[in-house]
Amino acid sequence: MKLLFVHAHFDDYEFTAAGTFELWRRQHPGTELDVLICTDGAAGHHALSREATAARRFREQATAAEQGGFRFHALKGADGQPFREARLHASPGFLPALWNEIRRLEPDYLFCPPIPADPLAGVHVDHLDVAQAVRSVAYLINVPHAYTPEYPQADGEPRFIKTPVIINTFDGYLMAGSPPDLAVDITPVADHVADLAWCHESQLREWLPWVDRHGMQADSDVEGWRRQFRTLMARRMAGLGIRGEQVLEVFRVTAWGTVPTLDQLRRDFPALEPRASRFETLGARLREWSGEPPAAAVVGRSRASVPADEDPSGGDASTIRRRLEMVLGGPPGFTTGARAEVLADLLSEFGRAEIVAAIRREWVVEFDTGPEASASVVKPRAEKPSPK
Repeated sequence: MKLLFVHAHFDDYEFTAAGTFELWRRQHPGTELDVLICTDGAAGHHALSREATAARRFREQATAAEQGGFRFHALKGADGQPFREARLHASPGFLPALWNEIRRLEPDYLFCPPIPADPLAGVHVDHLDVAQAVRSVAYLINVPHAYTPEYPQADGEPRFIKTPVIINTFDGYLMAGSPPDLAVDITPVADHVADLAWCHESQLREWLPWVDRHGMQADSDVEGWRRQFRTLMARRMAGLGIRGEQVLEVFRVTAWGTVPTLDQLRRDFPALEPRASRFETLGARLREWSGEPPAAAVVGRSRASVPADEDPSGGDASTIRRRLEMVLGGPPGFTTGARAEVLADLLSEFGRAEIVAAIRREWVVEFDTGPEASASVVKPRAEKPSPK
């Protein structure tokens, strides 16, 4: 099996997927691990020159790769030059180069940053550019002549290249993002991951404390950093509403590439933490993407059944409306605890402002002291006919 991690910067791997990759290799001996970094890293320091910063960060990532047992690749264009930080979206050679490397490495799973659904979410331009690029080239991975002007192919019959399953990693720049599909318990290898991150000394001890965007302190030794690493990971999970002592890495499954089955993911992913994963919701989404008939699903971690005609993936007014009906009006036997969990999942997935707007739009009515008053608050308003 082959895993490929694609991201923007030297050190992104260690903060999002290194523990999962290490556990994957232990659970599936022979797994090949590749890390592809898409920028030159030249902007990531406040005191060094661009040239000195790029050279130092490259060495740090190479050291982490040697220590972590993965292959490290720096993406370069057809001209042999790396791509500048903050300029990926303006680099015409970026998509062809990424396409070429994915085809060359031919992974079974590709991990990359997410695209934020919330327009209010913060982003790092390089993370966003990599996410959008992976999504853009995914369909073209097995299109052998997509970028042959830049990367001429050998003569003869083109070789079939399988399209990987594409997984989104956590991205700290999004702050409060969508709840994860899968959570991996990396506690047994947390110190190993912290040690790999420690290789990026220019970032942990100099640049990141100076830029002051992540609440990081400059530790003087690796033991102090290991403690800080666990604190940072716990803070990240708390932001997602996940509590506990475990150190977790979290992921979302996309339909950008090959759509897997839930059984496949549960078989392949190591050390899945069921209490922080959303197996039923994910399974329903995967079945829908695969064109299978809808089946009863579970909303988040509650025991409440989603109506069969609802889009389990959420994301539209119809989904919000149906789930709010469950919270406010039924079905019979629906306990207060179940209603609370459905509402908590709604707030987590769609955000407070959107849910409040939906409630006010669909359910809030003028106070009525008549005999129908109690019924009026649990019946949504009739939908207005759409204009023709």
